[in-house]
Amino acid sequence: MPASQAFVELPTDDYLTLVEGKTISRYHPALSLNQLMAGVAVPPTPVPVLEILLPLRRQGQGTLLGFVRYHLDGRSLAEEITVIDARLNRHLAIMMGIGFLLIVLVVAVAALRIARSQRILAERNQRLARANFELSLSAKASAIGQITSHLLHGLQGPVAGLRAAIRDKDDPHWDEAAAYTERLAGLIHETIELLGDARTQTHFEISGAEIVDTILRRGQTHAKERQVNLSVVTDLVHTLDSHREGLLCLIASNLVHNAIDATDAGRAVVVSLCERGDTLHLAVADQGSGIPPEIRARLFEPGQTSKPSGTGLGLAISHLLARQIGGDLELAETGSGGTTFTVSLPYRRL
Repeated sequence: MPASQAFVELPTDDYLTLVEGKTISRYHPALSLNQLMAGVAVPPTPVPVLEILLPLRRQGQGTLLGFVRYHLDGRSLAEEITVIDARLNRHLAIMMGIGFLLIVLVVAVAALRIARSQRILAERNQRLARANFELSLSAKASAIGQITSHLLHGLQGPVAGLRAAIRDKDDPHWDEAAAYTERLAGLIHETIELLGDARTQTHFEISGAEIVDTILRRGQTHAKERQVNLSVVTDLVHTLDSHREGLLCLIASNLVHNAIDATDAGRAVVVSLCERGDTLHLAVADQGSGIPPEIRARLFEPGQTSKPSGTGLGLAISHLLARQIGGDLELAETGSGGTTFTVSLPYRRL
């Protein structure tokens, strides 16, 4: 078309672009050939067409002569575009999948770290609460210990006089009272010795056989009264300092007393002392009916007891004493076949 001719089919924007000497290319994905060809049989369905408009100039001159328009078969171009679109869609899906997986992974890791932090925080809060409770209990036990020390010193004289008075009685009805008095005097004497060793820092080594003898001596009387068979087995080779041995025997005496009370007549309570590496393990096993589930979770807190006349202080004090000498008192197992408590005590205090 001449440059001076105003063509209706040429849009104004295209005309101005061509006058400026610029080319135009336009892709029609579906163009009806009836718009381009008159009087010629063409396919009824639209086809892809590439439209190109070029300005015409004489070579070596800048004068604009006119414009030329080409309509090219765009089916091969459409196939290439389809392939490119499919490839782009595939890459987009892969990238979106990878991005989604990364987001899920980051969220999962963050959730796990948050859960772990919350669990650690809860455990530390629980340990702190437990430490505060044990500190409070230790302070109370210390005050009770001082009061008990004064009371025991005051009881020595009256108990000695009572023992002497009962010993002179020939009536057999006084035999049981005499036995209880002897036991009370022995407990007072042992406790005063233990307190004296702690105050004077007096320490000497105790063998495993002596520990066994002490546990048997303290528990045999109660076992005979309840008609329970009490036995102590040991394979100890190392010795233990007297202070820690005294507290360990106090713990053992309380556990043995509880085990005997929980065991029916004719059955047995077994105490075992063994070495595992550098650790002494004391186990007290009864043949009772077990500890009720509602008490197990707070077993070592004051007031938790399954005895009708119990105070719930024995296990709490024993647990505190075990911690004081660097050991740990635990409930190993309980059930209808019996209950076992264990004390783990390193030979070297931690």
